[in-house]
Parts: sequence; C-alpha cells; structure tokens
Amino acid sequence: MKKLLFFINDDLLYFCLANFIKKQSEFEIHAIADVTVAKKKFLESQKIVKFESIWFFQDHASKKLKNPDMEYLKQIEERYDVNLWNLAINERYFSKDVDFFHKFTKEEILCILENECRLFEKILSDVKPDFLIIQMPMFHYDYLFYLICKKLKIKILLLGLARGLSKRCVISEEYDKLPKNNNSDLSIHNFKSFEELQSYLKKKDFYKEVVDYKSKFLTNKVALIKAALKYLSHRNMNSEYFTYFGRNRIQALLFTIWLNLVEKYRSWYLEKHSLKNLDNYKHLIFFPLHVQPEGSYTLNAPFLTNQLEVIKHISKSIPIDYTLVVKEHPLMNIRGYRELSFYKEILHIPNVRLISINMPSDEILEKVDLVVVITGTAGLEAAFYGKPSVVLGNVMYEDVPSVAKVENVDDLSKVIKNSLNKKINPKDLNEYINNTEKNSFDFDFAGVQLSFSIEFFYGGFLTDVNITDEKLSKYMDDNYESLSGLASEHLKKINSK
Repeated sequence: MKKLLFFINDDLLYFCLANFIKKQSEFEIHAIADVTVAKKKFLESQKIVKFESIWFFQDHASKKLKNPDMEYLKQIEERYDVNLWNLAINERYFSKDVDFFHKFTKEEILCILENECRLFEKILSDVKPDFLIIQMPMFHYDYLFYLICKKLKIKILLLGLARGLSKRCVISEEYDKLPKNNNSDLSIHNFKSFEELQSYLKKKDFYKEVVDYKSKFLTNKVALIKAALKYLSHRNMNSEYFTYFGRNRIQALLFTIWLNLVEKYRSWYLEKHSLKNLDNYKHLIFFPLHVQPEGSYTLNAPFLTNQLEVIKHISKSIPIDYTLVVKEHPLMNIRGYRELSFYKEILHIPNVRLISINMPSDEILEKVDLVVVITGTAGLEAAFYGKPSVVLGNVMYEDVPSVAKVENVDDLSKVIKNSLNKKINPKDLNEYINNTEKNSFDFDFAGVQLSFSIEFFYGGFLTDVNITDEKLSKYMDDNYESLSGLASEHLKKINSK
C-alpha cells in the first residue's frame, strides 16, 4: 500500500484533501501539521480522517536547546545539499520585516533549525513515505522539508498556481515549475494576433482576482472586533513556538490596531505621490513590487530580497531617455504597506516614478516598452501586449521567447538594451499557453482560502479558533465539487507514478 505524507497548514486545505483522497482510494496516510493550538486539538479529536500517524510541527520544532549542534547542522547541509543560512536569513520571522516582538539571536536561529531537521529526519525515517503532498512552501521550514524529500527521491506532489491563468493550478514535482507534458499534441489554441491574446488574458484576469481578494480579506470591521474579543479571552497561544517569541495578547492586539492606522496614512501618502496616468511619458520601463515579506519570491530569488536596491540597479541600467515606473503591489495593504522612507527613497531617484496602485495592469502594459520583474507574473503578461520582459529570479515562464533572464547583475544593462530591441511574435506564446492548459486544472486556490477564512477565521483576523467535525464536514459538503476535483487531480499523479 502506498504511503502518503500530507503537510497540513493552518488553512486545513490539505486535511480536506486527505479526506477526499482517502474516500476515493486506499492508501496509508500520515501527516505533519503546522497548525495552531486550537486546530491541534481538533486534529487530535476529529473522527473524519484516520491518519496512521500525525506529527505536530510546532510542538517538536519549538523545544528549546541550550546550544546548537554545529556538526549535525553541517552534516545536514552536506547530506541534503542545502544552504541553511540562505533559508534562515530570508525567513520573515527572523528578518527585520517582522521583528517587532523579538529579535532572534544567531544561536536561537541555529537551535530552531536543528530542532526542525531532527524532526524531519525522524518523520521520514519512521514513515518512509512514497509521496509528499504539499502546497507551495511559504516559509523556510516547509521549503527545507521539500528539499530534503527531493534529495531522498521521495515523489513530490506540489500544488502551485498556473502562472497567467486565473483560478487554475498545477501539480508539479519542482517548486514553481510547469510539469513536462509528453503529449506532443498541444494545439488547444493557435493565437495569431495580440488582440486575440489580450482577449484570452482578460478572460483569465489574474489582476481582477487579486483585487477581489483584497476587497474581502481582512476588511470586515465587525469580524475584526469579534476576533479581537475572542483573541483576548482564549488561552491557546503556544509561547514556546518561535513565531510567538516575545509577544503577548495585548502587544499583538495593539500592533494590529497600529498596523490599521499606518496602513491608511501610508496609502494616502503613496497615492498622493504617485502618477495617475502615463500620458506625459514616452519611453517607459515598468517594475512591479512584490509583496514583502512573502515566501514564494524570497525562495525563488533569495539574493534579491532588497527591492529598493533592485530598483536602483534597474535605474542605473536603463537607457538615458527612459523612465522607470514602479507600482506597489495591491496586497501590500495587508502588511500595512512599507515604511515611508522606502517610498521617499524611490522618489529621490531622478529617473524613477511611482505610479498609482489603482492603475490597471492593461493600461500600464499598453504604454510601457519593457517589464522588469524579480519573479512576478507581470513578466508573462507583458508578452500578451507584445512587450518583452526581463526576469531576475526563477519563474515558471522563463522559456517564453520574449523573456530574458539575468544571471548576473553586471549584465542587466546589456540584457535590458537587447530586450528593448526584441520583436515579439504573438505565436511565441502558443506553446506556453497550450502546455500550461494541458498541465493545469480548474481550482480557485485563492477563492478556497478566502472562503475558509470568512467561514472559520473571522475574515482572516484570527486563525487559532476551535473547529468541530460537524462544521468542517458541512464546509466540505458545500465545496464538494472543488475539493473532490482537487483530490482527483492528485490521484491521477499518484496512480501514474
């Protein structure tokens, strides 16, 4: 019997997935759960899914050590071909981006890494799974677990978004990579003009999906008040787990209030100093900012996490008659936007301008000559408008002919100049679009997460909540078509191996 190991996160999507897979086939299923205290209690008592074993990550990874075992950590790096500092320094909880409550020392970070590695090796030794079933890693530890499993040649089913196609997903063995399709007949579409491509893109409007998510996640003030009262009254906080170091309930609540206040002021400042249209500019290059902190981009571009420095590099590399326009990510409101010093420094660069966060993507792409991204989807969307792009990190669409990847920052100026001279053929996108559609399936990942947050998590404001078998079973029944479809796609992959 095949052994499946599920990596269950706080949103419980993979608990639901395990339930539907278990109903459709007979497998030996195990789980590692990175969940809050309340959801741990649910997983321990629930009668919906029978796991052969379940490991609670926050319990094991939070045990304190006096001193890290450096020899063991060196062996981990050699055994699994990983760079632990690369992962740790880019971890949002260890960085200055979220060190409001606790500044981690070198020894604390190393002890946390050691605990995680010992736990992961113990799980894999005991379970010996045939498959790891996991969604796109967002933190250093789930990415580390993915890398260890990959090195051990455990088959990986990794759920990610299909770049450029709204509400579609892929299941791949590689992080943010499109699966290879052995079927030579990929002629679903044969686009011959950019008008046809843009019409297709608007039907798959990813930007609209982001705006819709922004309008519903962490916006309900009534839910915020209910979440705050619930948070102050419950006693579930796992104070030994590193994400809770240095904080208490009052501090966390005050921080949330402060974040809401600064979000409004920073939003006003950003809009006041941003261009509302691009009519007065002739030669433009576009750079969209990434949400920060945000795992997918730091893991795909670990040496490009200082976006201000990236903007400066680009500004030094563009032709003299060009202006670089920079747009904040729409979802940065969830993070309270960036400190004003970040935007002020951008405004002080003579050939760089901020543009309104409300300016639609199609309006920008129609007027710019080139798009430069770290790992964002805008580099792909540019091709739909006949515009070349330059990518600085690893992206799913880097084989598209209009996309140029920069391997060395010293080559940035040359790559930008060459890209500006490129002639884009609409047919260049046919292979990517057809291959993506062949290897992807309908699944509204963001929509499912949003509906779960609204149903269980007070609109996203509080995740450490009590969940009952009855309420979760009803949710799965209400979302049967979507969740059973996701399970069927995983079963196809399992049965093909």
